[in-house]
Amino acid sequence: MANAIEIWTNFTALDRSDPFAFFERARMLEADGWDGATFPDSHQVNPEVVSMLGACTQITSRLRLGTGVTNPSTRHPAVVASAMMTLNAISGDRIVLGIGRGDSPLAYCGGSPVSIKDFEAALEMIRAYMKGETVPLELAATALARNSRVGFGDDLAMNHAPEGSLIKWIKPSHRRPPVEVICTGPKVIQIAARQADHITFALGADVERLAWAVGVAKEELARIGRDPADIIFGAHIPTFPHHDQAVARKLAEGYVTAQARFGVMTNKVVGPADAGQRANFERLAGNYDMRAHGMIGSAQARVLDDDFIDAFGLIGDPAAAVERLKRIVALGITKLQLVTSQASTDDGRASYGLATTEIMPAIRAAA
Repeated sequence: MANAIEIWTNFTALDRSDPFAFFERARMLEADGWDGATFPDSHQVNPEVVSMLGACTQITSRLRLGTGVTNPSTRHPAVVASAMMTLNAISGDRIVLGIGRGDSPLAYCGGSPVSIKDFEAALEMIRAYMKGETVPLELAATALARNSRVGFGDDLAMNHAPEGSLIKWIKPSHRRPPVEVICTGPKVIQIAARQADHITFALGADVERLAWAVGVAKEELARIGRDPADIIFGAHIPTFPHHDQAVARKLAEGYVTAQARFGVMTNKVVGPADAGQRANFERLAGNYDMRAHGMIGSAQARVLDDDFIDAFGLIGDPAAAVERLKRIVALGITKLQLVTSQASTDDGRASYGLATTEIMPAIRAAA
């Protein structure tokens, strides 16, 4: 049976110093009919994600909530698992664990994304912890922060050490939230095919690149004998409709730069790209300023061509956005994470309004 269309968005606030502003946005998103919303786990840019999601579970009743996205470096896999299981329990099974290799939360601590090998190992640990299974202490210790001493030593007052690492409060009756891996490159897509319940591509709205990513995932699913029908495929898509194309581009450029960078994170362009796209990716990589991560008017935004921005996101005409989304859904992508404007300007509010009153209803009607 085909998965039903889910339409999610982001909830952040223009004034990130006021946690209550995020709560107002969560209430608004639920009232506006979104299926779910994600909150970023970038603890030095936004308020702390688990605290925020915990509060939002109590002020919403229907809206699904997720991390957009966490990582297994700034949080040990056991901490991730316990936090998500707690949120799922108190929310009435409304949580999705969105996870990736990490970007800004590591960068602001002086670190780089988790290695491919360690990322898959962390996913295996998280899934085991959430099932109430025991993880070998030696494996759990590999994910400890560098300032933690591995092992116990003769100088520690401990007669009997734990036999393994497990989360004791989790019982078989507790429902496990889905694990959603957010991915761009082929290696992480393959890991997602092996480990995730949801595979969500951070490739923008380019239909050709999304088709390539779905193909990579399905090839790996076939190799391991896993049914694609058991997976929910999703896409993170910058969605900034406006009747003035130039205004739409300006609203979109901050998020487009942040997400497009994933396609050239290691200074190599991943996925299919024509000469023009490749040149934009390469300029983005060479000019990216993390101090202006996701910001309008940044140095990295100024190096992108208008055509690149228009192709990477759903920018401008809402009717054209709907038609492209139909093509994306036809690829088997049924979870649409539409990143919408959070600007408090008239143009920002108008863009968000078009997303909720024209794009979202049209996609639901076409499903």
